[in-house]
Amino acid sequence: MVAHQTDVGRKRERNQDNVAHFIPADEATLDRLGAFFVVCDGMGGHAAGEVASELGVNTLRDAYFANKGPDVISALASAVDQANATIYDHGKEHPELNGMGTTCVSLVLEDGRAFVVNIGDSRAYIARDGEMRQVTQDHSWVAEQVRYGLLTEEQARGHTHRNVITRSLGTQPAVTADLFIETLHDGDRVLLCSDGLHGYVEEADMARQLMADQTPDQTVRTLVDMANEAGGPDNVTALVVHVLEVPEPQAQLHLPGTDEPAEEGVTQPLPVVTAEPATAKGKSRTAPVSRTRKRNRSVILIRRTVELVALVAIVVGAWYVIYGPIAQKRSATSRLQSDVASAQVAITQSGSQDPAAALASLARQRTKLLSDAADTNADPSAISSVRDLLNGDLAVAIKTTTQRYQQAAKFSTLDNTTFSTWDASASCIAPGASAAAPLVSVTSLATLPASLPPAQPHQPAPTAGSLPTFAVNSGVLFWLGIPTDAQLNPVGGAVTCVAIPMANVQAVLGITAQGSTLLALVQGSDSSYSVQAVTFQTPATGGATTVQVQQHFAVPTPAAEKPVTITSDSGAVYIGYASGSSGSPGMWTFSGDTTKGPAATTKLTHDPVALAAATGGVFSLLADGSISFTTGSSSQSVVAQAPLPISPLNEADNYVIATPVPAPVVPSPQGTLFGAGTSLAVSPASGTTLIVSDVVNNRFIRYTTSGASLTLGGQYLPATPIGDSKRLTLIAPNGKSLALIWSAGKLIGVPVPLS
Repeated sequence: MVAHQTDVGRKRERNQDNVAHFIPADEATLDRLGAFFVVCDGMGGHAAGEVASELGVNTLRDAYFANKGPDVISALASAVDQANATIYDHGKEHPELNGMGTTCVSLVLEDGRAFVVNIGDSRAYIARDGEMRQVTQDHSWVAEQVRYGLLTEEQARGHTHRNVITRSLGTQPAVTADLFIETLHDGDRVLLCSDGLHGYVEEADMARQLMADQTPDQTVRTLVDMANEAGGPDNVTALVVHVLEVPEPQAQLHLPGTDEPAEEGVTQPLPVVTAEPATAKGKSRTAPVSRTRKRNRSVILIRRTVELVALVAIVVGAWYVIYGPIAQKRSATSRLQSDVASAQVAITQSGSQDPAAALASLARQRTKLLSDAADTNADPSAISSVRDLLNGDLAVAIKTTTQRYQQAAKFSTLDNTTFSTWDASASCIAPGASAAAPLVSVTSLATLPASLPPAQPHQPAPTAGSLPTFAVNSGVLFWLGIPTDAQLNPVGGAVTCVAIPMANVQAVLGITAQGSTLLALVQGSDSSYSVQAVTFQTPATGGATTVQVQQHFAVPTPAAEKPVTITSDSGAVYIGYASGSSGSPGMWTFSGDTTKGPAATTKLTHDPVALAAATGGVFSLLADGSISFTTGSSSQSVVAQAPLPISPLNEADNYVIATPVPAPVVPSPQGTLFGAGTSLAVSPASGTTLIVSDVVNNRFIRYTTSGASLTLGGQYLPATPIGDSKRLTLIAPNGKSLALIWSAGKLIGVPVPLS
C-alpha cells in the first residue's frame, strides 16, 4: 500500500516539492524493474524550483522504465544521469531558470529488496520491529560537519546554515548520487520526505506516526499536518509505503559491469554506467594462419608483453612515489602540519592584538583547518591534530577574543521584559476627522515635564496623571498621554491622544521642548517658516487646562533654504536646514533677541535628519547616516563598534568551532554610518547624556559629553529585536531615564541606563 501528499506550507507562496510513484501494470516490467517512488524538493528563484522538481520526478520515472539494461542499479544510474542533464540543459536554455536544481530521494522495490537513491537532503526512513531509522545521508553542510565530528546532531538541528546543501540534481553538468540497498521484511514501512517534514518535526514523532495502526493515506495526512502545526515554514512532502508480503531475493547483486557484489545495509556511490562498445559488423574474415606462424607470433607477443609489463611497473612505481598517492599523502600531511603551526602562532598572538584584527586572523585559520580536516589524502595522525586544534585551542581563542571585543565596545544586554508598551493605534482623531485612526507616519517625538497638567481642548483628552508626550504625524501635532500611577511612574494601558489645531499652518516639521513650552517648527499656509510656541495654562480656580499657540519667531530663508528639524537647550534654539540655492546644508542658532535672525550658522556636510542639543554642543544626525557633535566652531564624528552577529551576548560563552567566526565591522576613523530609522535624543535628567537608537543593529548607544569631549558610555542590545522603530525621545519620570520609541502604532518605553 502506498500514499503521498505534498503541501505548500504556511509561509511559502509556491510549492516547489514534487512527488510521484509508478507500479507497472505489465507483469514483465514489474518483475524486471519493480515499483518506483520518488520525492523531489526544488530550489531556485520564482518558478525555477517548481520546474526543476517536476523535471526531476518525470525524467527519473520515465528514464528508469525506458532503460533496457540488465539490472535495477544500471537503470537507476542511467535515470539519474538523464535527469541531471535534462534539468541542467533546461536551465541553460532558459536564462530566467539558470541555476535551478532539486534534491531527490527515490525508492525501487524489486525482488524483495529496497533500492534507495538520494541527492541532497530529502530523506528515506525504514521502520521495522518498532524502530525507525534513517537510511540516507544528507548532502548538506551541517550533515558533513556532523560526520567530521565538528558539530553535534543537536547543534546541526538549529544551525543557521542547516539549509545549505552540497549536492543537488541539475545544478552541475554531473552529479554523484548515493545508493543504499536493503533486503526487506514483511511489515516494513518506508517513508520518503522533503526537509519541510524532517526539518521541523521530531523524528520520534515521525516514527510514532509511521508505525501507528493506520493506513498510508492517514499517515501522510497526519505528518503533513504536524509540519504545518510546527509553523509550516517550508513546503512539506511525505510518501509512505507499507510492505505487506516480501518475496525471498533470488539473485545475488553485483555492481554493473563487474563481478563485485553490491553491499547491502551501507551507503555507497551510485556507479556511473557507460554503454558497451558496439560489435563491429560487415568485417571480412582473415585467412587461416599456420600453426607455426601462430606459435612464433605468440612467443613474440608474450615477450613484448613481459617487457611492456616490466616497463609499466617501473613507470607506475615511480609515479606512485613521485606523483601518485604516496606523494599526495606526503604533500597533504606537510600542508596540514604547516597550517597547524600557523594557526598556533595566530592563537598565541590573538591575546595581545586588537580584538577585531584578532577575530579576522582567527577566522582565516579556522577556514584553512576545516578544509584540512576533510582532506582524506593526509596522514590520519595529522588530521587528528587538526581536529584537536579546531575543537580545542582555536575554539577557546575565538571565544575569548569575542568576549574581549564585546567588553571593549561596552556591550550589555537589555531585558525585554522590563520594557513598557502603550498602544496608540486607535485613539487619535485628526483635526476635522470624526473617527480615530492610527498614526502611521510619525516623524518627530518630544516630551515635557511630567508635572504638567493635562490639556482638554476637546474630548477625548489626555487624562490626569499622564506623561505629556507629543508626536508629529503627517505634519499634524498630537498630544499623547502615557498613563502613570500616583507617583508618575509609567504603567500599562492605552495612550490617550488629542490633535492640537494650529491655525494657518500647512505642516509641522519638528518639535522640541524648552522648559514647559513646546516649540514647533512649522511651514505656514503661505510657505513661510516660523517657530510656534505651544503653552498650557490652568485657571487659578481649577478646571480644564487650555492650549495656546502663538508665533515665537519667524525663520528667514534668504537663500531658499529648507528648514527641516529643530532642537533647543538653555534658551537657544537650533534649526537644521537642507541645502537650497545656497548650495550647502547647515544649522542656524537663534538666541537672545528672537526678533533678529540667527546668531550663528554652522555648515554641515549633508542634509540634517535630526538634531539634539546637549550641554556644551549640538548633535546632528545627517542624511548619510553620520552623527557629528558640534561645539563652537569645531565638530567631531561619533564612532561606535557594531555588535557582532551573536545574540544574546552570552552565546559567545558557548561558541563551537562549527559556527562561523563573527566578523566585526570596523568603523571608519571619520565616524560610524548608521542605517535608516536611526534617531537620537539628549536626556532631560542630565543634559550631558546622548542616547542613539540604532534600529539596524538592534542597539541603544549612550554617549557622555564634558565640554568639547565626547565619551562612549555603553551599548545596550535588547535580547529580542524591537523592530521598526521610527523616532526617539527621552523622558525622566522621578529622575529615571526612559527612552520612548515609536514602533508600529505603539510607544515602547526602554529603560536605558544613564551611567
